[in-house]
Amino acid sequence: MASGPLIGWMIMNEWYLPAFGTLALSGASDWLDGFLARKMGINSVIGSYLDPLADKVLICCVAVAMVEKELLHPGLVGLVVARDFLLVGGAFYKRASSLGWKVPLTQN
Repeated sequence: MASGPLIGWMIMNEWYLPAFGTLALSGASDWLDGFLARKMGINSVIGSYLDPLADKVLICCVAVAMVEKELLHPGLVGLVVARDFLLVGGAFYKRASSLGWKVPLTQN
């Protein structure tokens, strides 16, 4: 999760090669983490939340930094960021409803 802001900072400072290397290292470590967890049968609740969240933080930080440097179109990044917010919101809603949480719609 920490590599997203770091890579975004590198892009903002036009350190494109180190940003690419750090992005490749982040992707490889994410893959290795998932591979080892599947092979060893390790499954944790917190990991099931943190891994996708870290991916979304990384994508959003890189995309927003690239918009700031005019390397990507803002509309495209807006769609990606909106999609990520909808996915996180949907996952939160699904989890909350499975736990029986209710949203109070009116106050008496």
